[in-house]
Amino acid sequence: INLVTRKPKFERGGEITMRAGSYDFYKPSLDVYGAVGNSEHVAYRINTTYEKAGSFRDHVSSERFYINPSFLVNAGSRTQVLVEGDYLNDVRTLDYGIGAINYTIHDVPRDRFVGAVWSYNNANQRSASVTVTHELSDHWKVNVVGGFQNYTNDLYGTARPNASGRMVSEDGTWVRSLQRREVDEDYYLAQVDLNGTFNTGALKHKLLAGADRDAYNTDNLTFSIRTNPQDLSNTVYDTINIFDLSLYEQRKDIPQADVTSIATNYTRRVGVYVQDLVELTEKLKLLAGIRYSYIEIENETFKVSDGSTTTGAATYADAFSPRLGIVYQPLKSLSLFASYTNNFETNSGTDNRGEALAPSVIDQYEVGVKKDFLKGLLSANVTAYKIVNSNLAQTILSGSPDFNPEFPNARELAGEVTSNGVELDLMSKPVQGLSLIAGYSYNDTRYTKSTQYVEGSRLRYNPQHTANTSVFYTLQRGVLRGVEAGFTAHYVGDRVAGRSTQVNVPNDTRRLIPVPDYFQFDASVAYGWTSLSVRIKVSNLLNELSYYVHDDNSVNPLAPRMLSATVGYKFSCTQSTGLTPGYVPANNLLELLWTDHFYFSVFDLNETLVFEIRQHADHRLRGGAYQFCKVLARYVHRGLFVFYMPYLQQRFCGSLAHRVVCKV
Repeated sequence: INLVTRKPKFERGGEITMRAGSYDFYKPSLDVYGAVGNSEHVAYRINTTYEKAGSFRDHVSSERFYINPSFLVNAGSRTQVLVEGDYLNDVRTLDYGIGAINYTIHDVPRDRFVGAVWSYNNANQRSASVTVTHELSDHWKVNVVGGFQNYTNDLYGTARPNASGRMVSEDGTWVRSLQRREVDEDYYLAQVDLNGTFNTGALKHKLLAGADRDAYNTDNLTFSIRTNPQDLSNTVYDTINIFDLSLYEQRKDIPQADVTSIATNYTRRVGVYVQDLVELTEKLKLLAGIRYSYIEIENETFKVSDGSTTTGAATYADAFSPRLGIVYQPLKSLSLFASYTNNFETNSGTDNRGEALAPSVIDQYEVGVKKDFLKGLLSANVTAYKIVNSNLAQTILSGSPDFNPEFPNARELAGEVTSNGVELDLMSKPVQGLSLIAGYSYNDTRYTKSTQYVEGSRLRYNPQHTANTSVFYTLQRGVLRGVEAGFTAHYVGDRVAGRSTQVNVPNDTRRLIPVPDYFQFDASVAYGWTSLSVRIKVSNLLNELSYYVHDDNSVNPLAPRMLSATVGYKFSCTQSTGLTPGYVPANNLLELLWTDHFYFSVFDLNETLVFEIRQHADHRLRGGAYQFCKVLARYVHRGLFVFYMPYLQQRFCGSLAHRVVCKV
């Protein structure tokens, strides 16, 4: 479970945003946080968004809802409990793109959808986790994490072009078949680790030690689709022509699909680890760590036809995974680093017999340098790496001699794959308001040891060269002060798709598809006034046409030029009692009002208005709330303060001191 969430805060606040764009794209979002009641011990946060969109592709649409509630409990001066959850519902049209003809991308209109109009791909994800952090002392703390995640995917629609041996012909004729898939996956996690700092003589240590246990339970459902109820062996749905959809009448009915088998995979993993970051001197640091992992994988297949369950052979494996690193900083502006990491990874899914896949061992080597130039105005980071995967797991494509329709989602261990690469990152803020970011990546990934594919051949989908640059400038003077203009360029180099040539198939007709490089340019303009922000963005400014290509049956056009606008409003309010007079400098005082029973003052703190109400001892506020609202209304009218508190009088009656702070 890897929940990247926004954490609760005790000060009240949040943000409301609305994004709208081309092709009926709408996305409202809400993020709100604060203390529960006036508690100093319990805080909450709710982050939620809804998205509904059409597409530049005919008959394609999507709808998503996401919510992420979380609570933070201060259970003592040294103990915190964080409870998080999230829920995602994603409903979209199943779209495999335009396909390829004889391993060539043909000129098919960008907006043409060639699947069945009712095709769908629905996913749900539910997650929950609890993290307890306890400080044993000023130098030691322990973290305990428990979590659960459920993921389901229900996919039904037209099979990929060229799947199941039904190739798109040269004239564009395609005999369509259907596919149905359901996946239900449960994941459990328990983890405990100890973090601490200590010294041994002149050496400074940062120690991490812990243990974890996780488990995957995955169900893969296989279906029999009744495309022709009179002939169950006939899997043809209908025929279309991808160049001219008017040549054939398309079916719009949804055939019945019956579950034929359920393949269940059980993966259990236990690990213990320890690492120590040692500061030998102020300039030299060493990292050393090791992890022991034990993996147990079992699987079974239930057949609906006879109610039988077949249990496959269990797989057991264990390994020690070392980790080493060194950082040398001869100057404050210069750092040199090198590292080696070994990972023992489980491979989810099954092979074409329903058996569990063996784990893979991944070795990663990395060296690099970080340097600041021109007194920090320019920062550069260069990294070179080598990654060796001992046995890459990848999906068995339909049409392959190893493809088994009883396990359509089966994977194969393709052999050793090696990636060699270099990454360069530049960042600069040469003048006030100007920000420059640039990056370049070279990655060469090939099969280096394989009994199935040609050794030395490139791995599909990976461009060797990618680059990006962005320039943002915020005007510093004049009537347009605060307006930000931005420009981004993104380059994707040539890559290969299609199907890698197999060494165990004589005269293999499978070929790779060369995909040319392309540039994409985006531009934006934004303006922020106190808490309100507006951003307008144009994506793919030059309307570049390119493709995301996986194999010969998944060719998806790049989205055309699109316009989007985002409006956001941030608010922040805190309430507290028992204030100490004089905590604000006198020259920040905007207004001070006395009555017989109370006084309140208005301060300006960096565009934050602070309203402080205090009563004389032994007196009730009485009509003070009314007087307060009269003065407050003047600030609202001036646009300086936007805050509504309907319980103002009830809140302040009987209170000896109260403060309201609102960000404007």
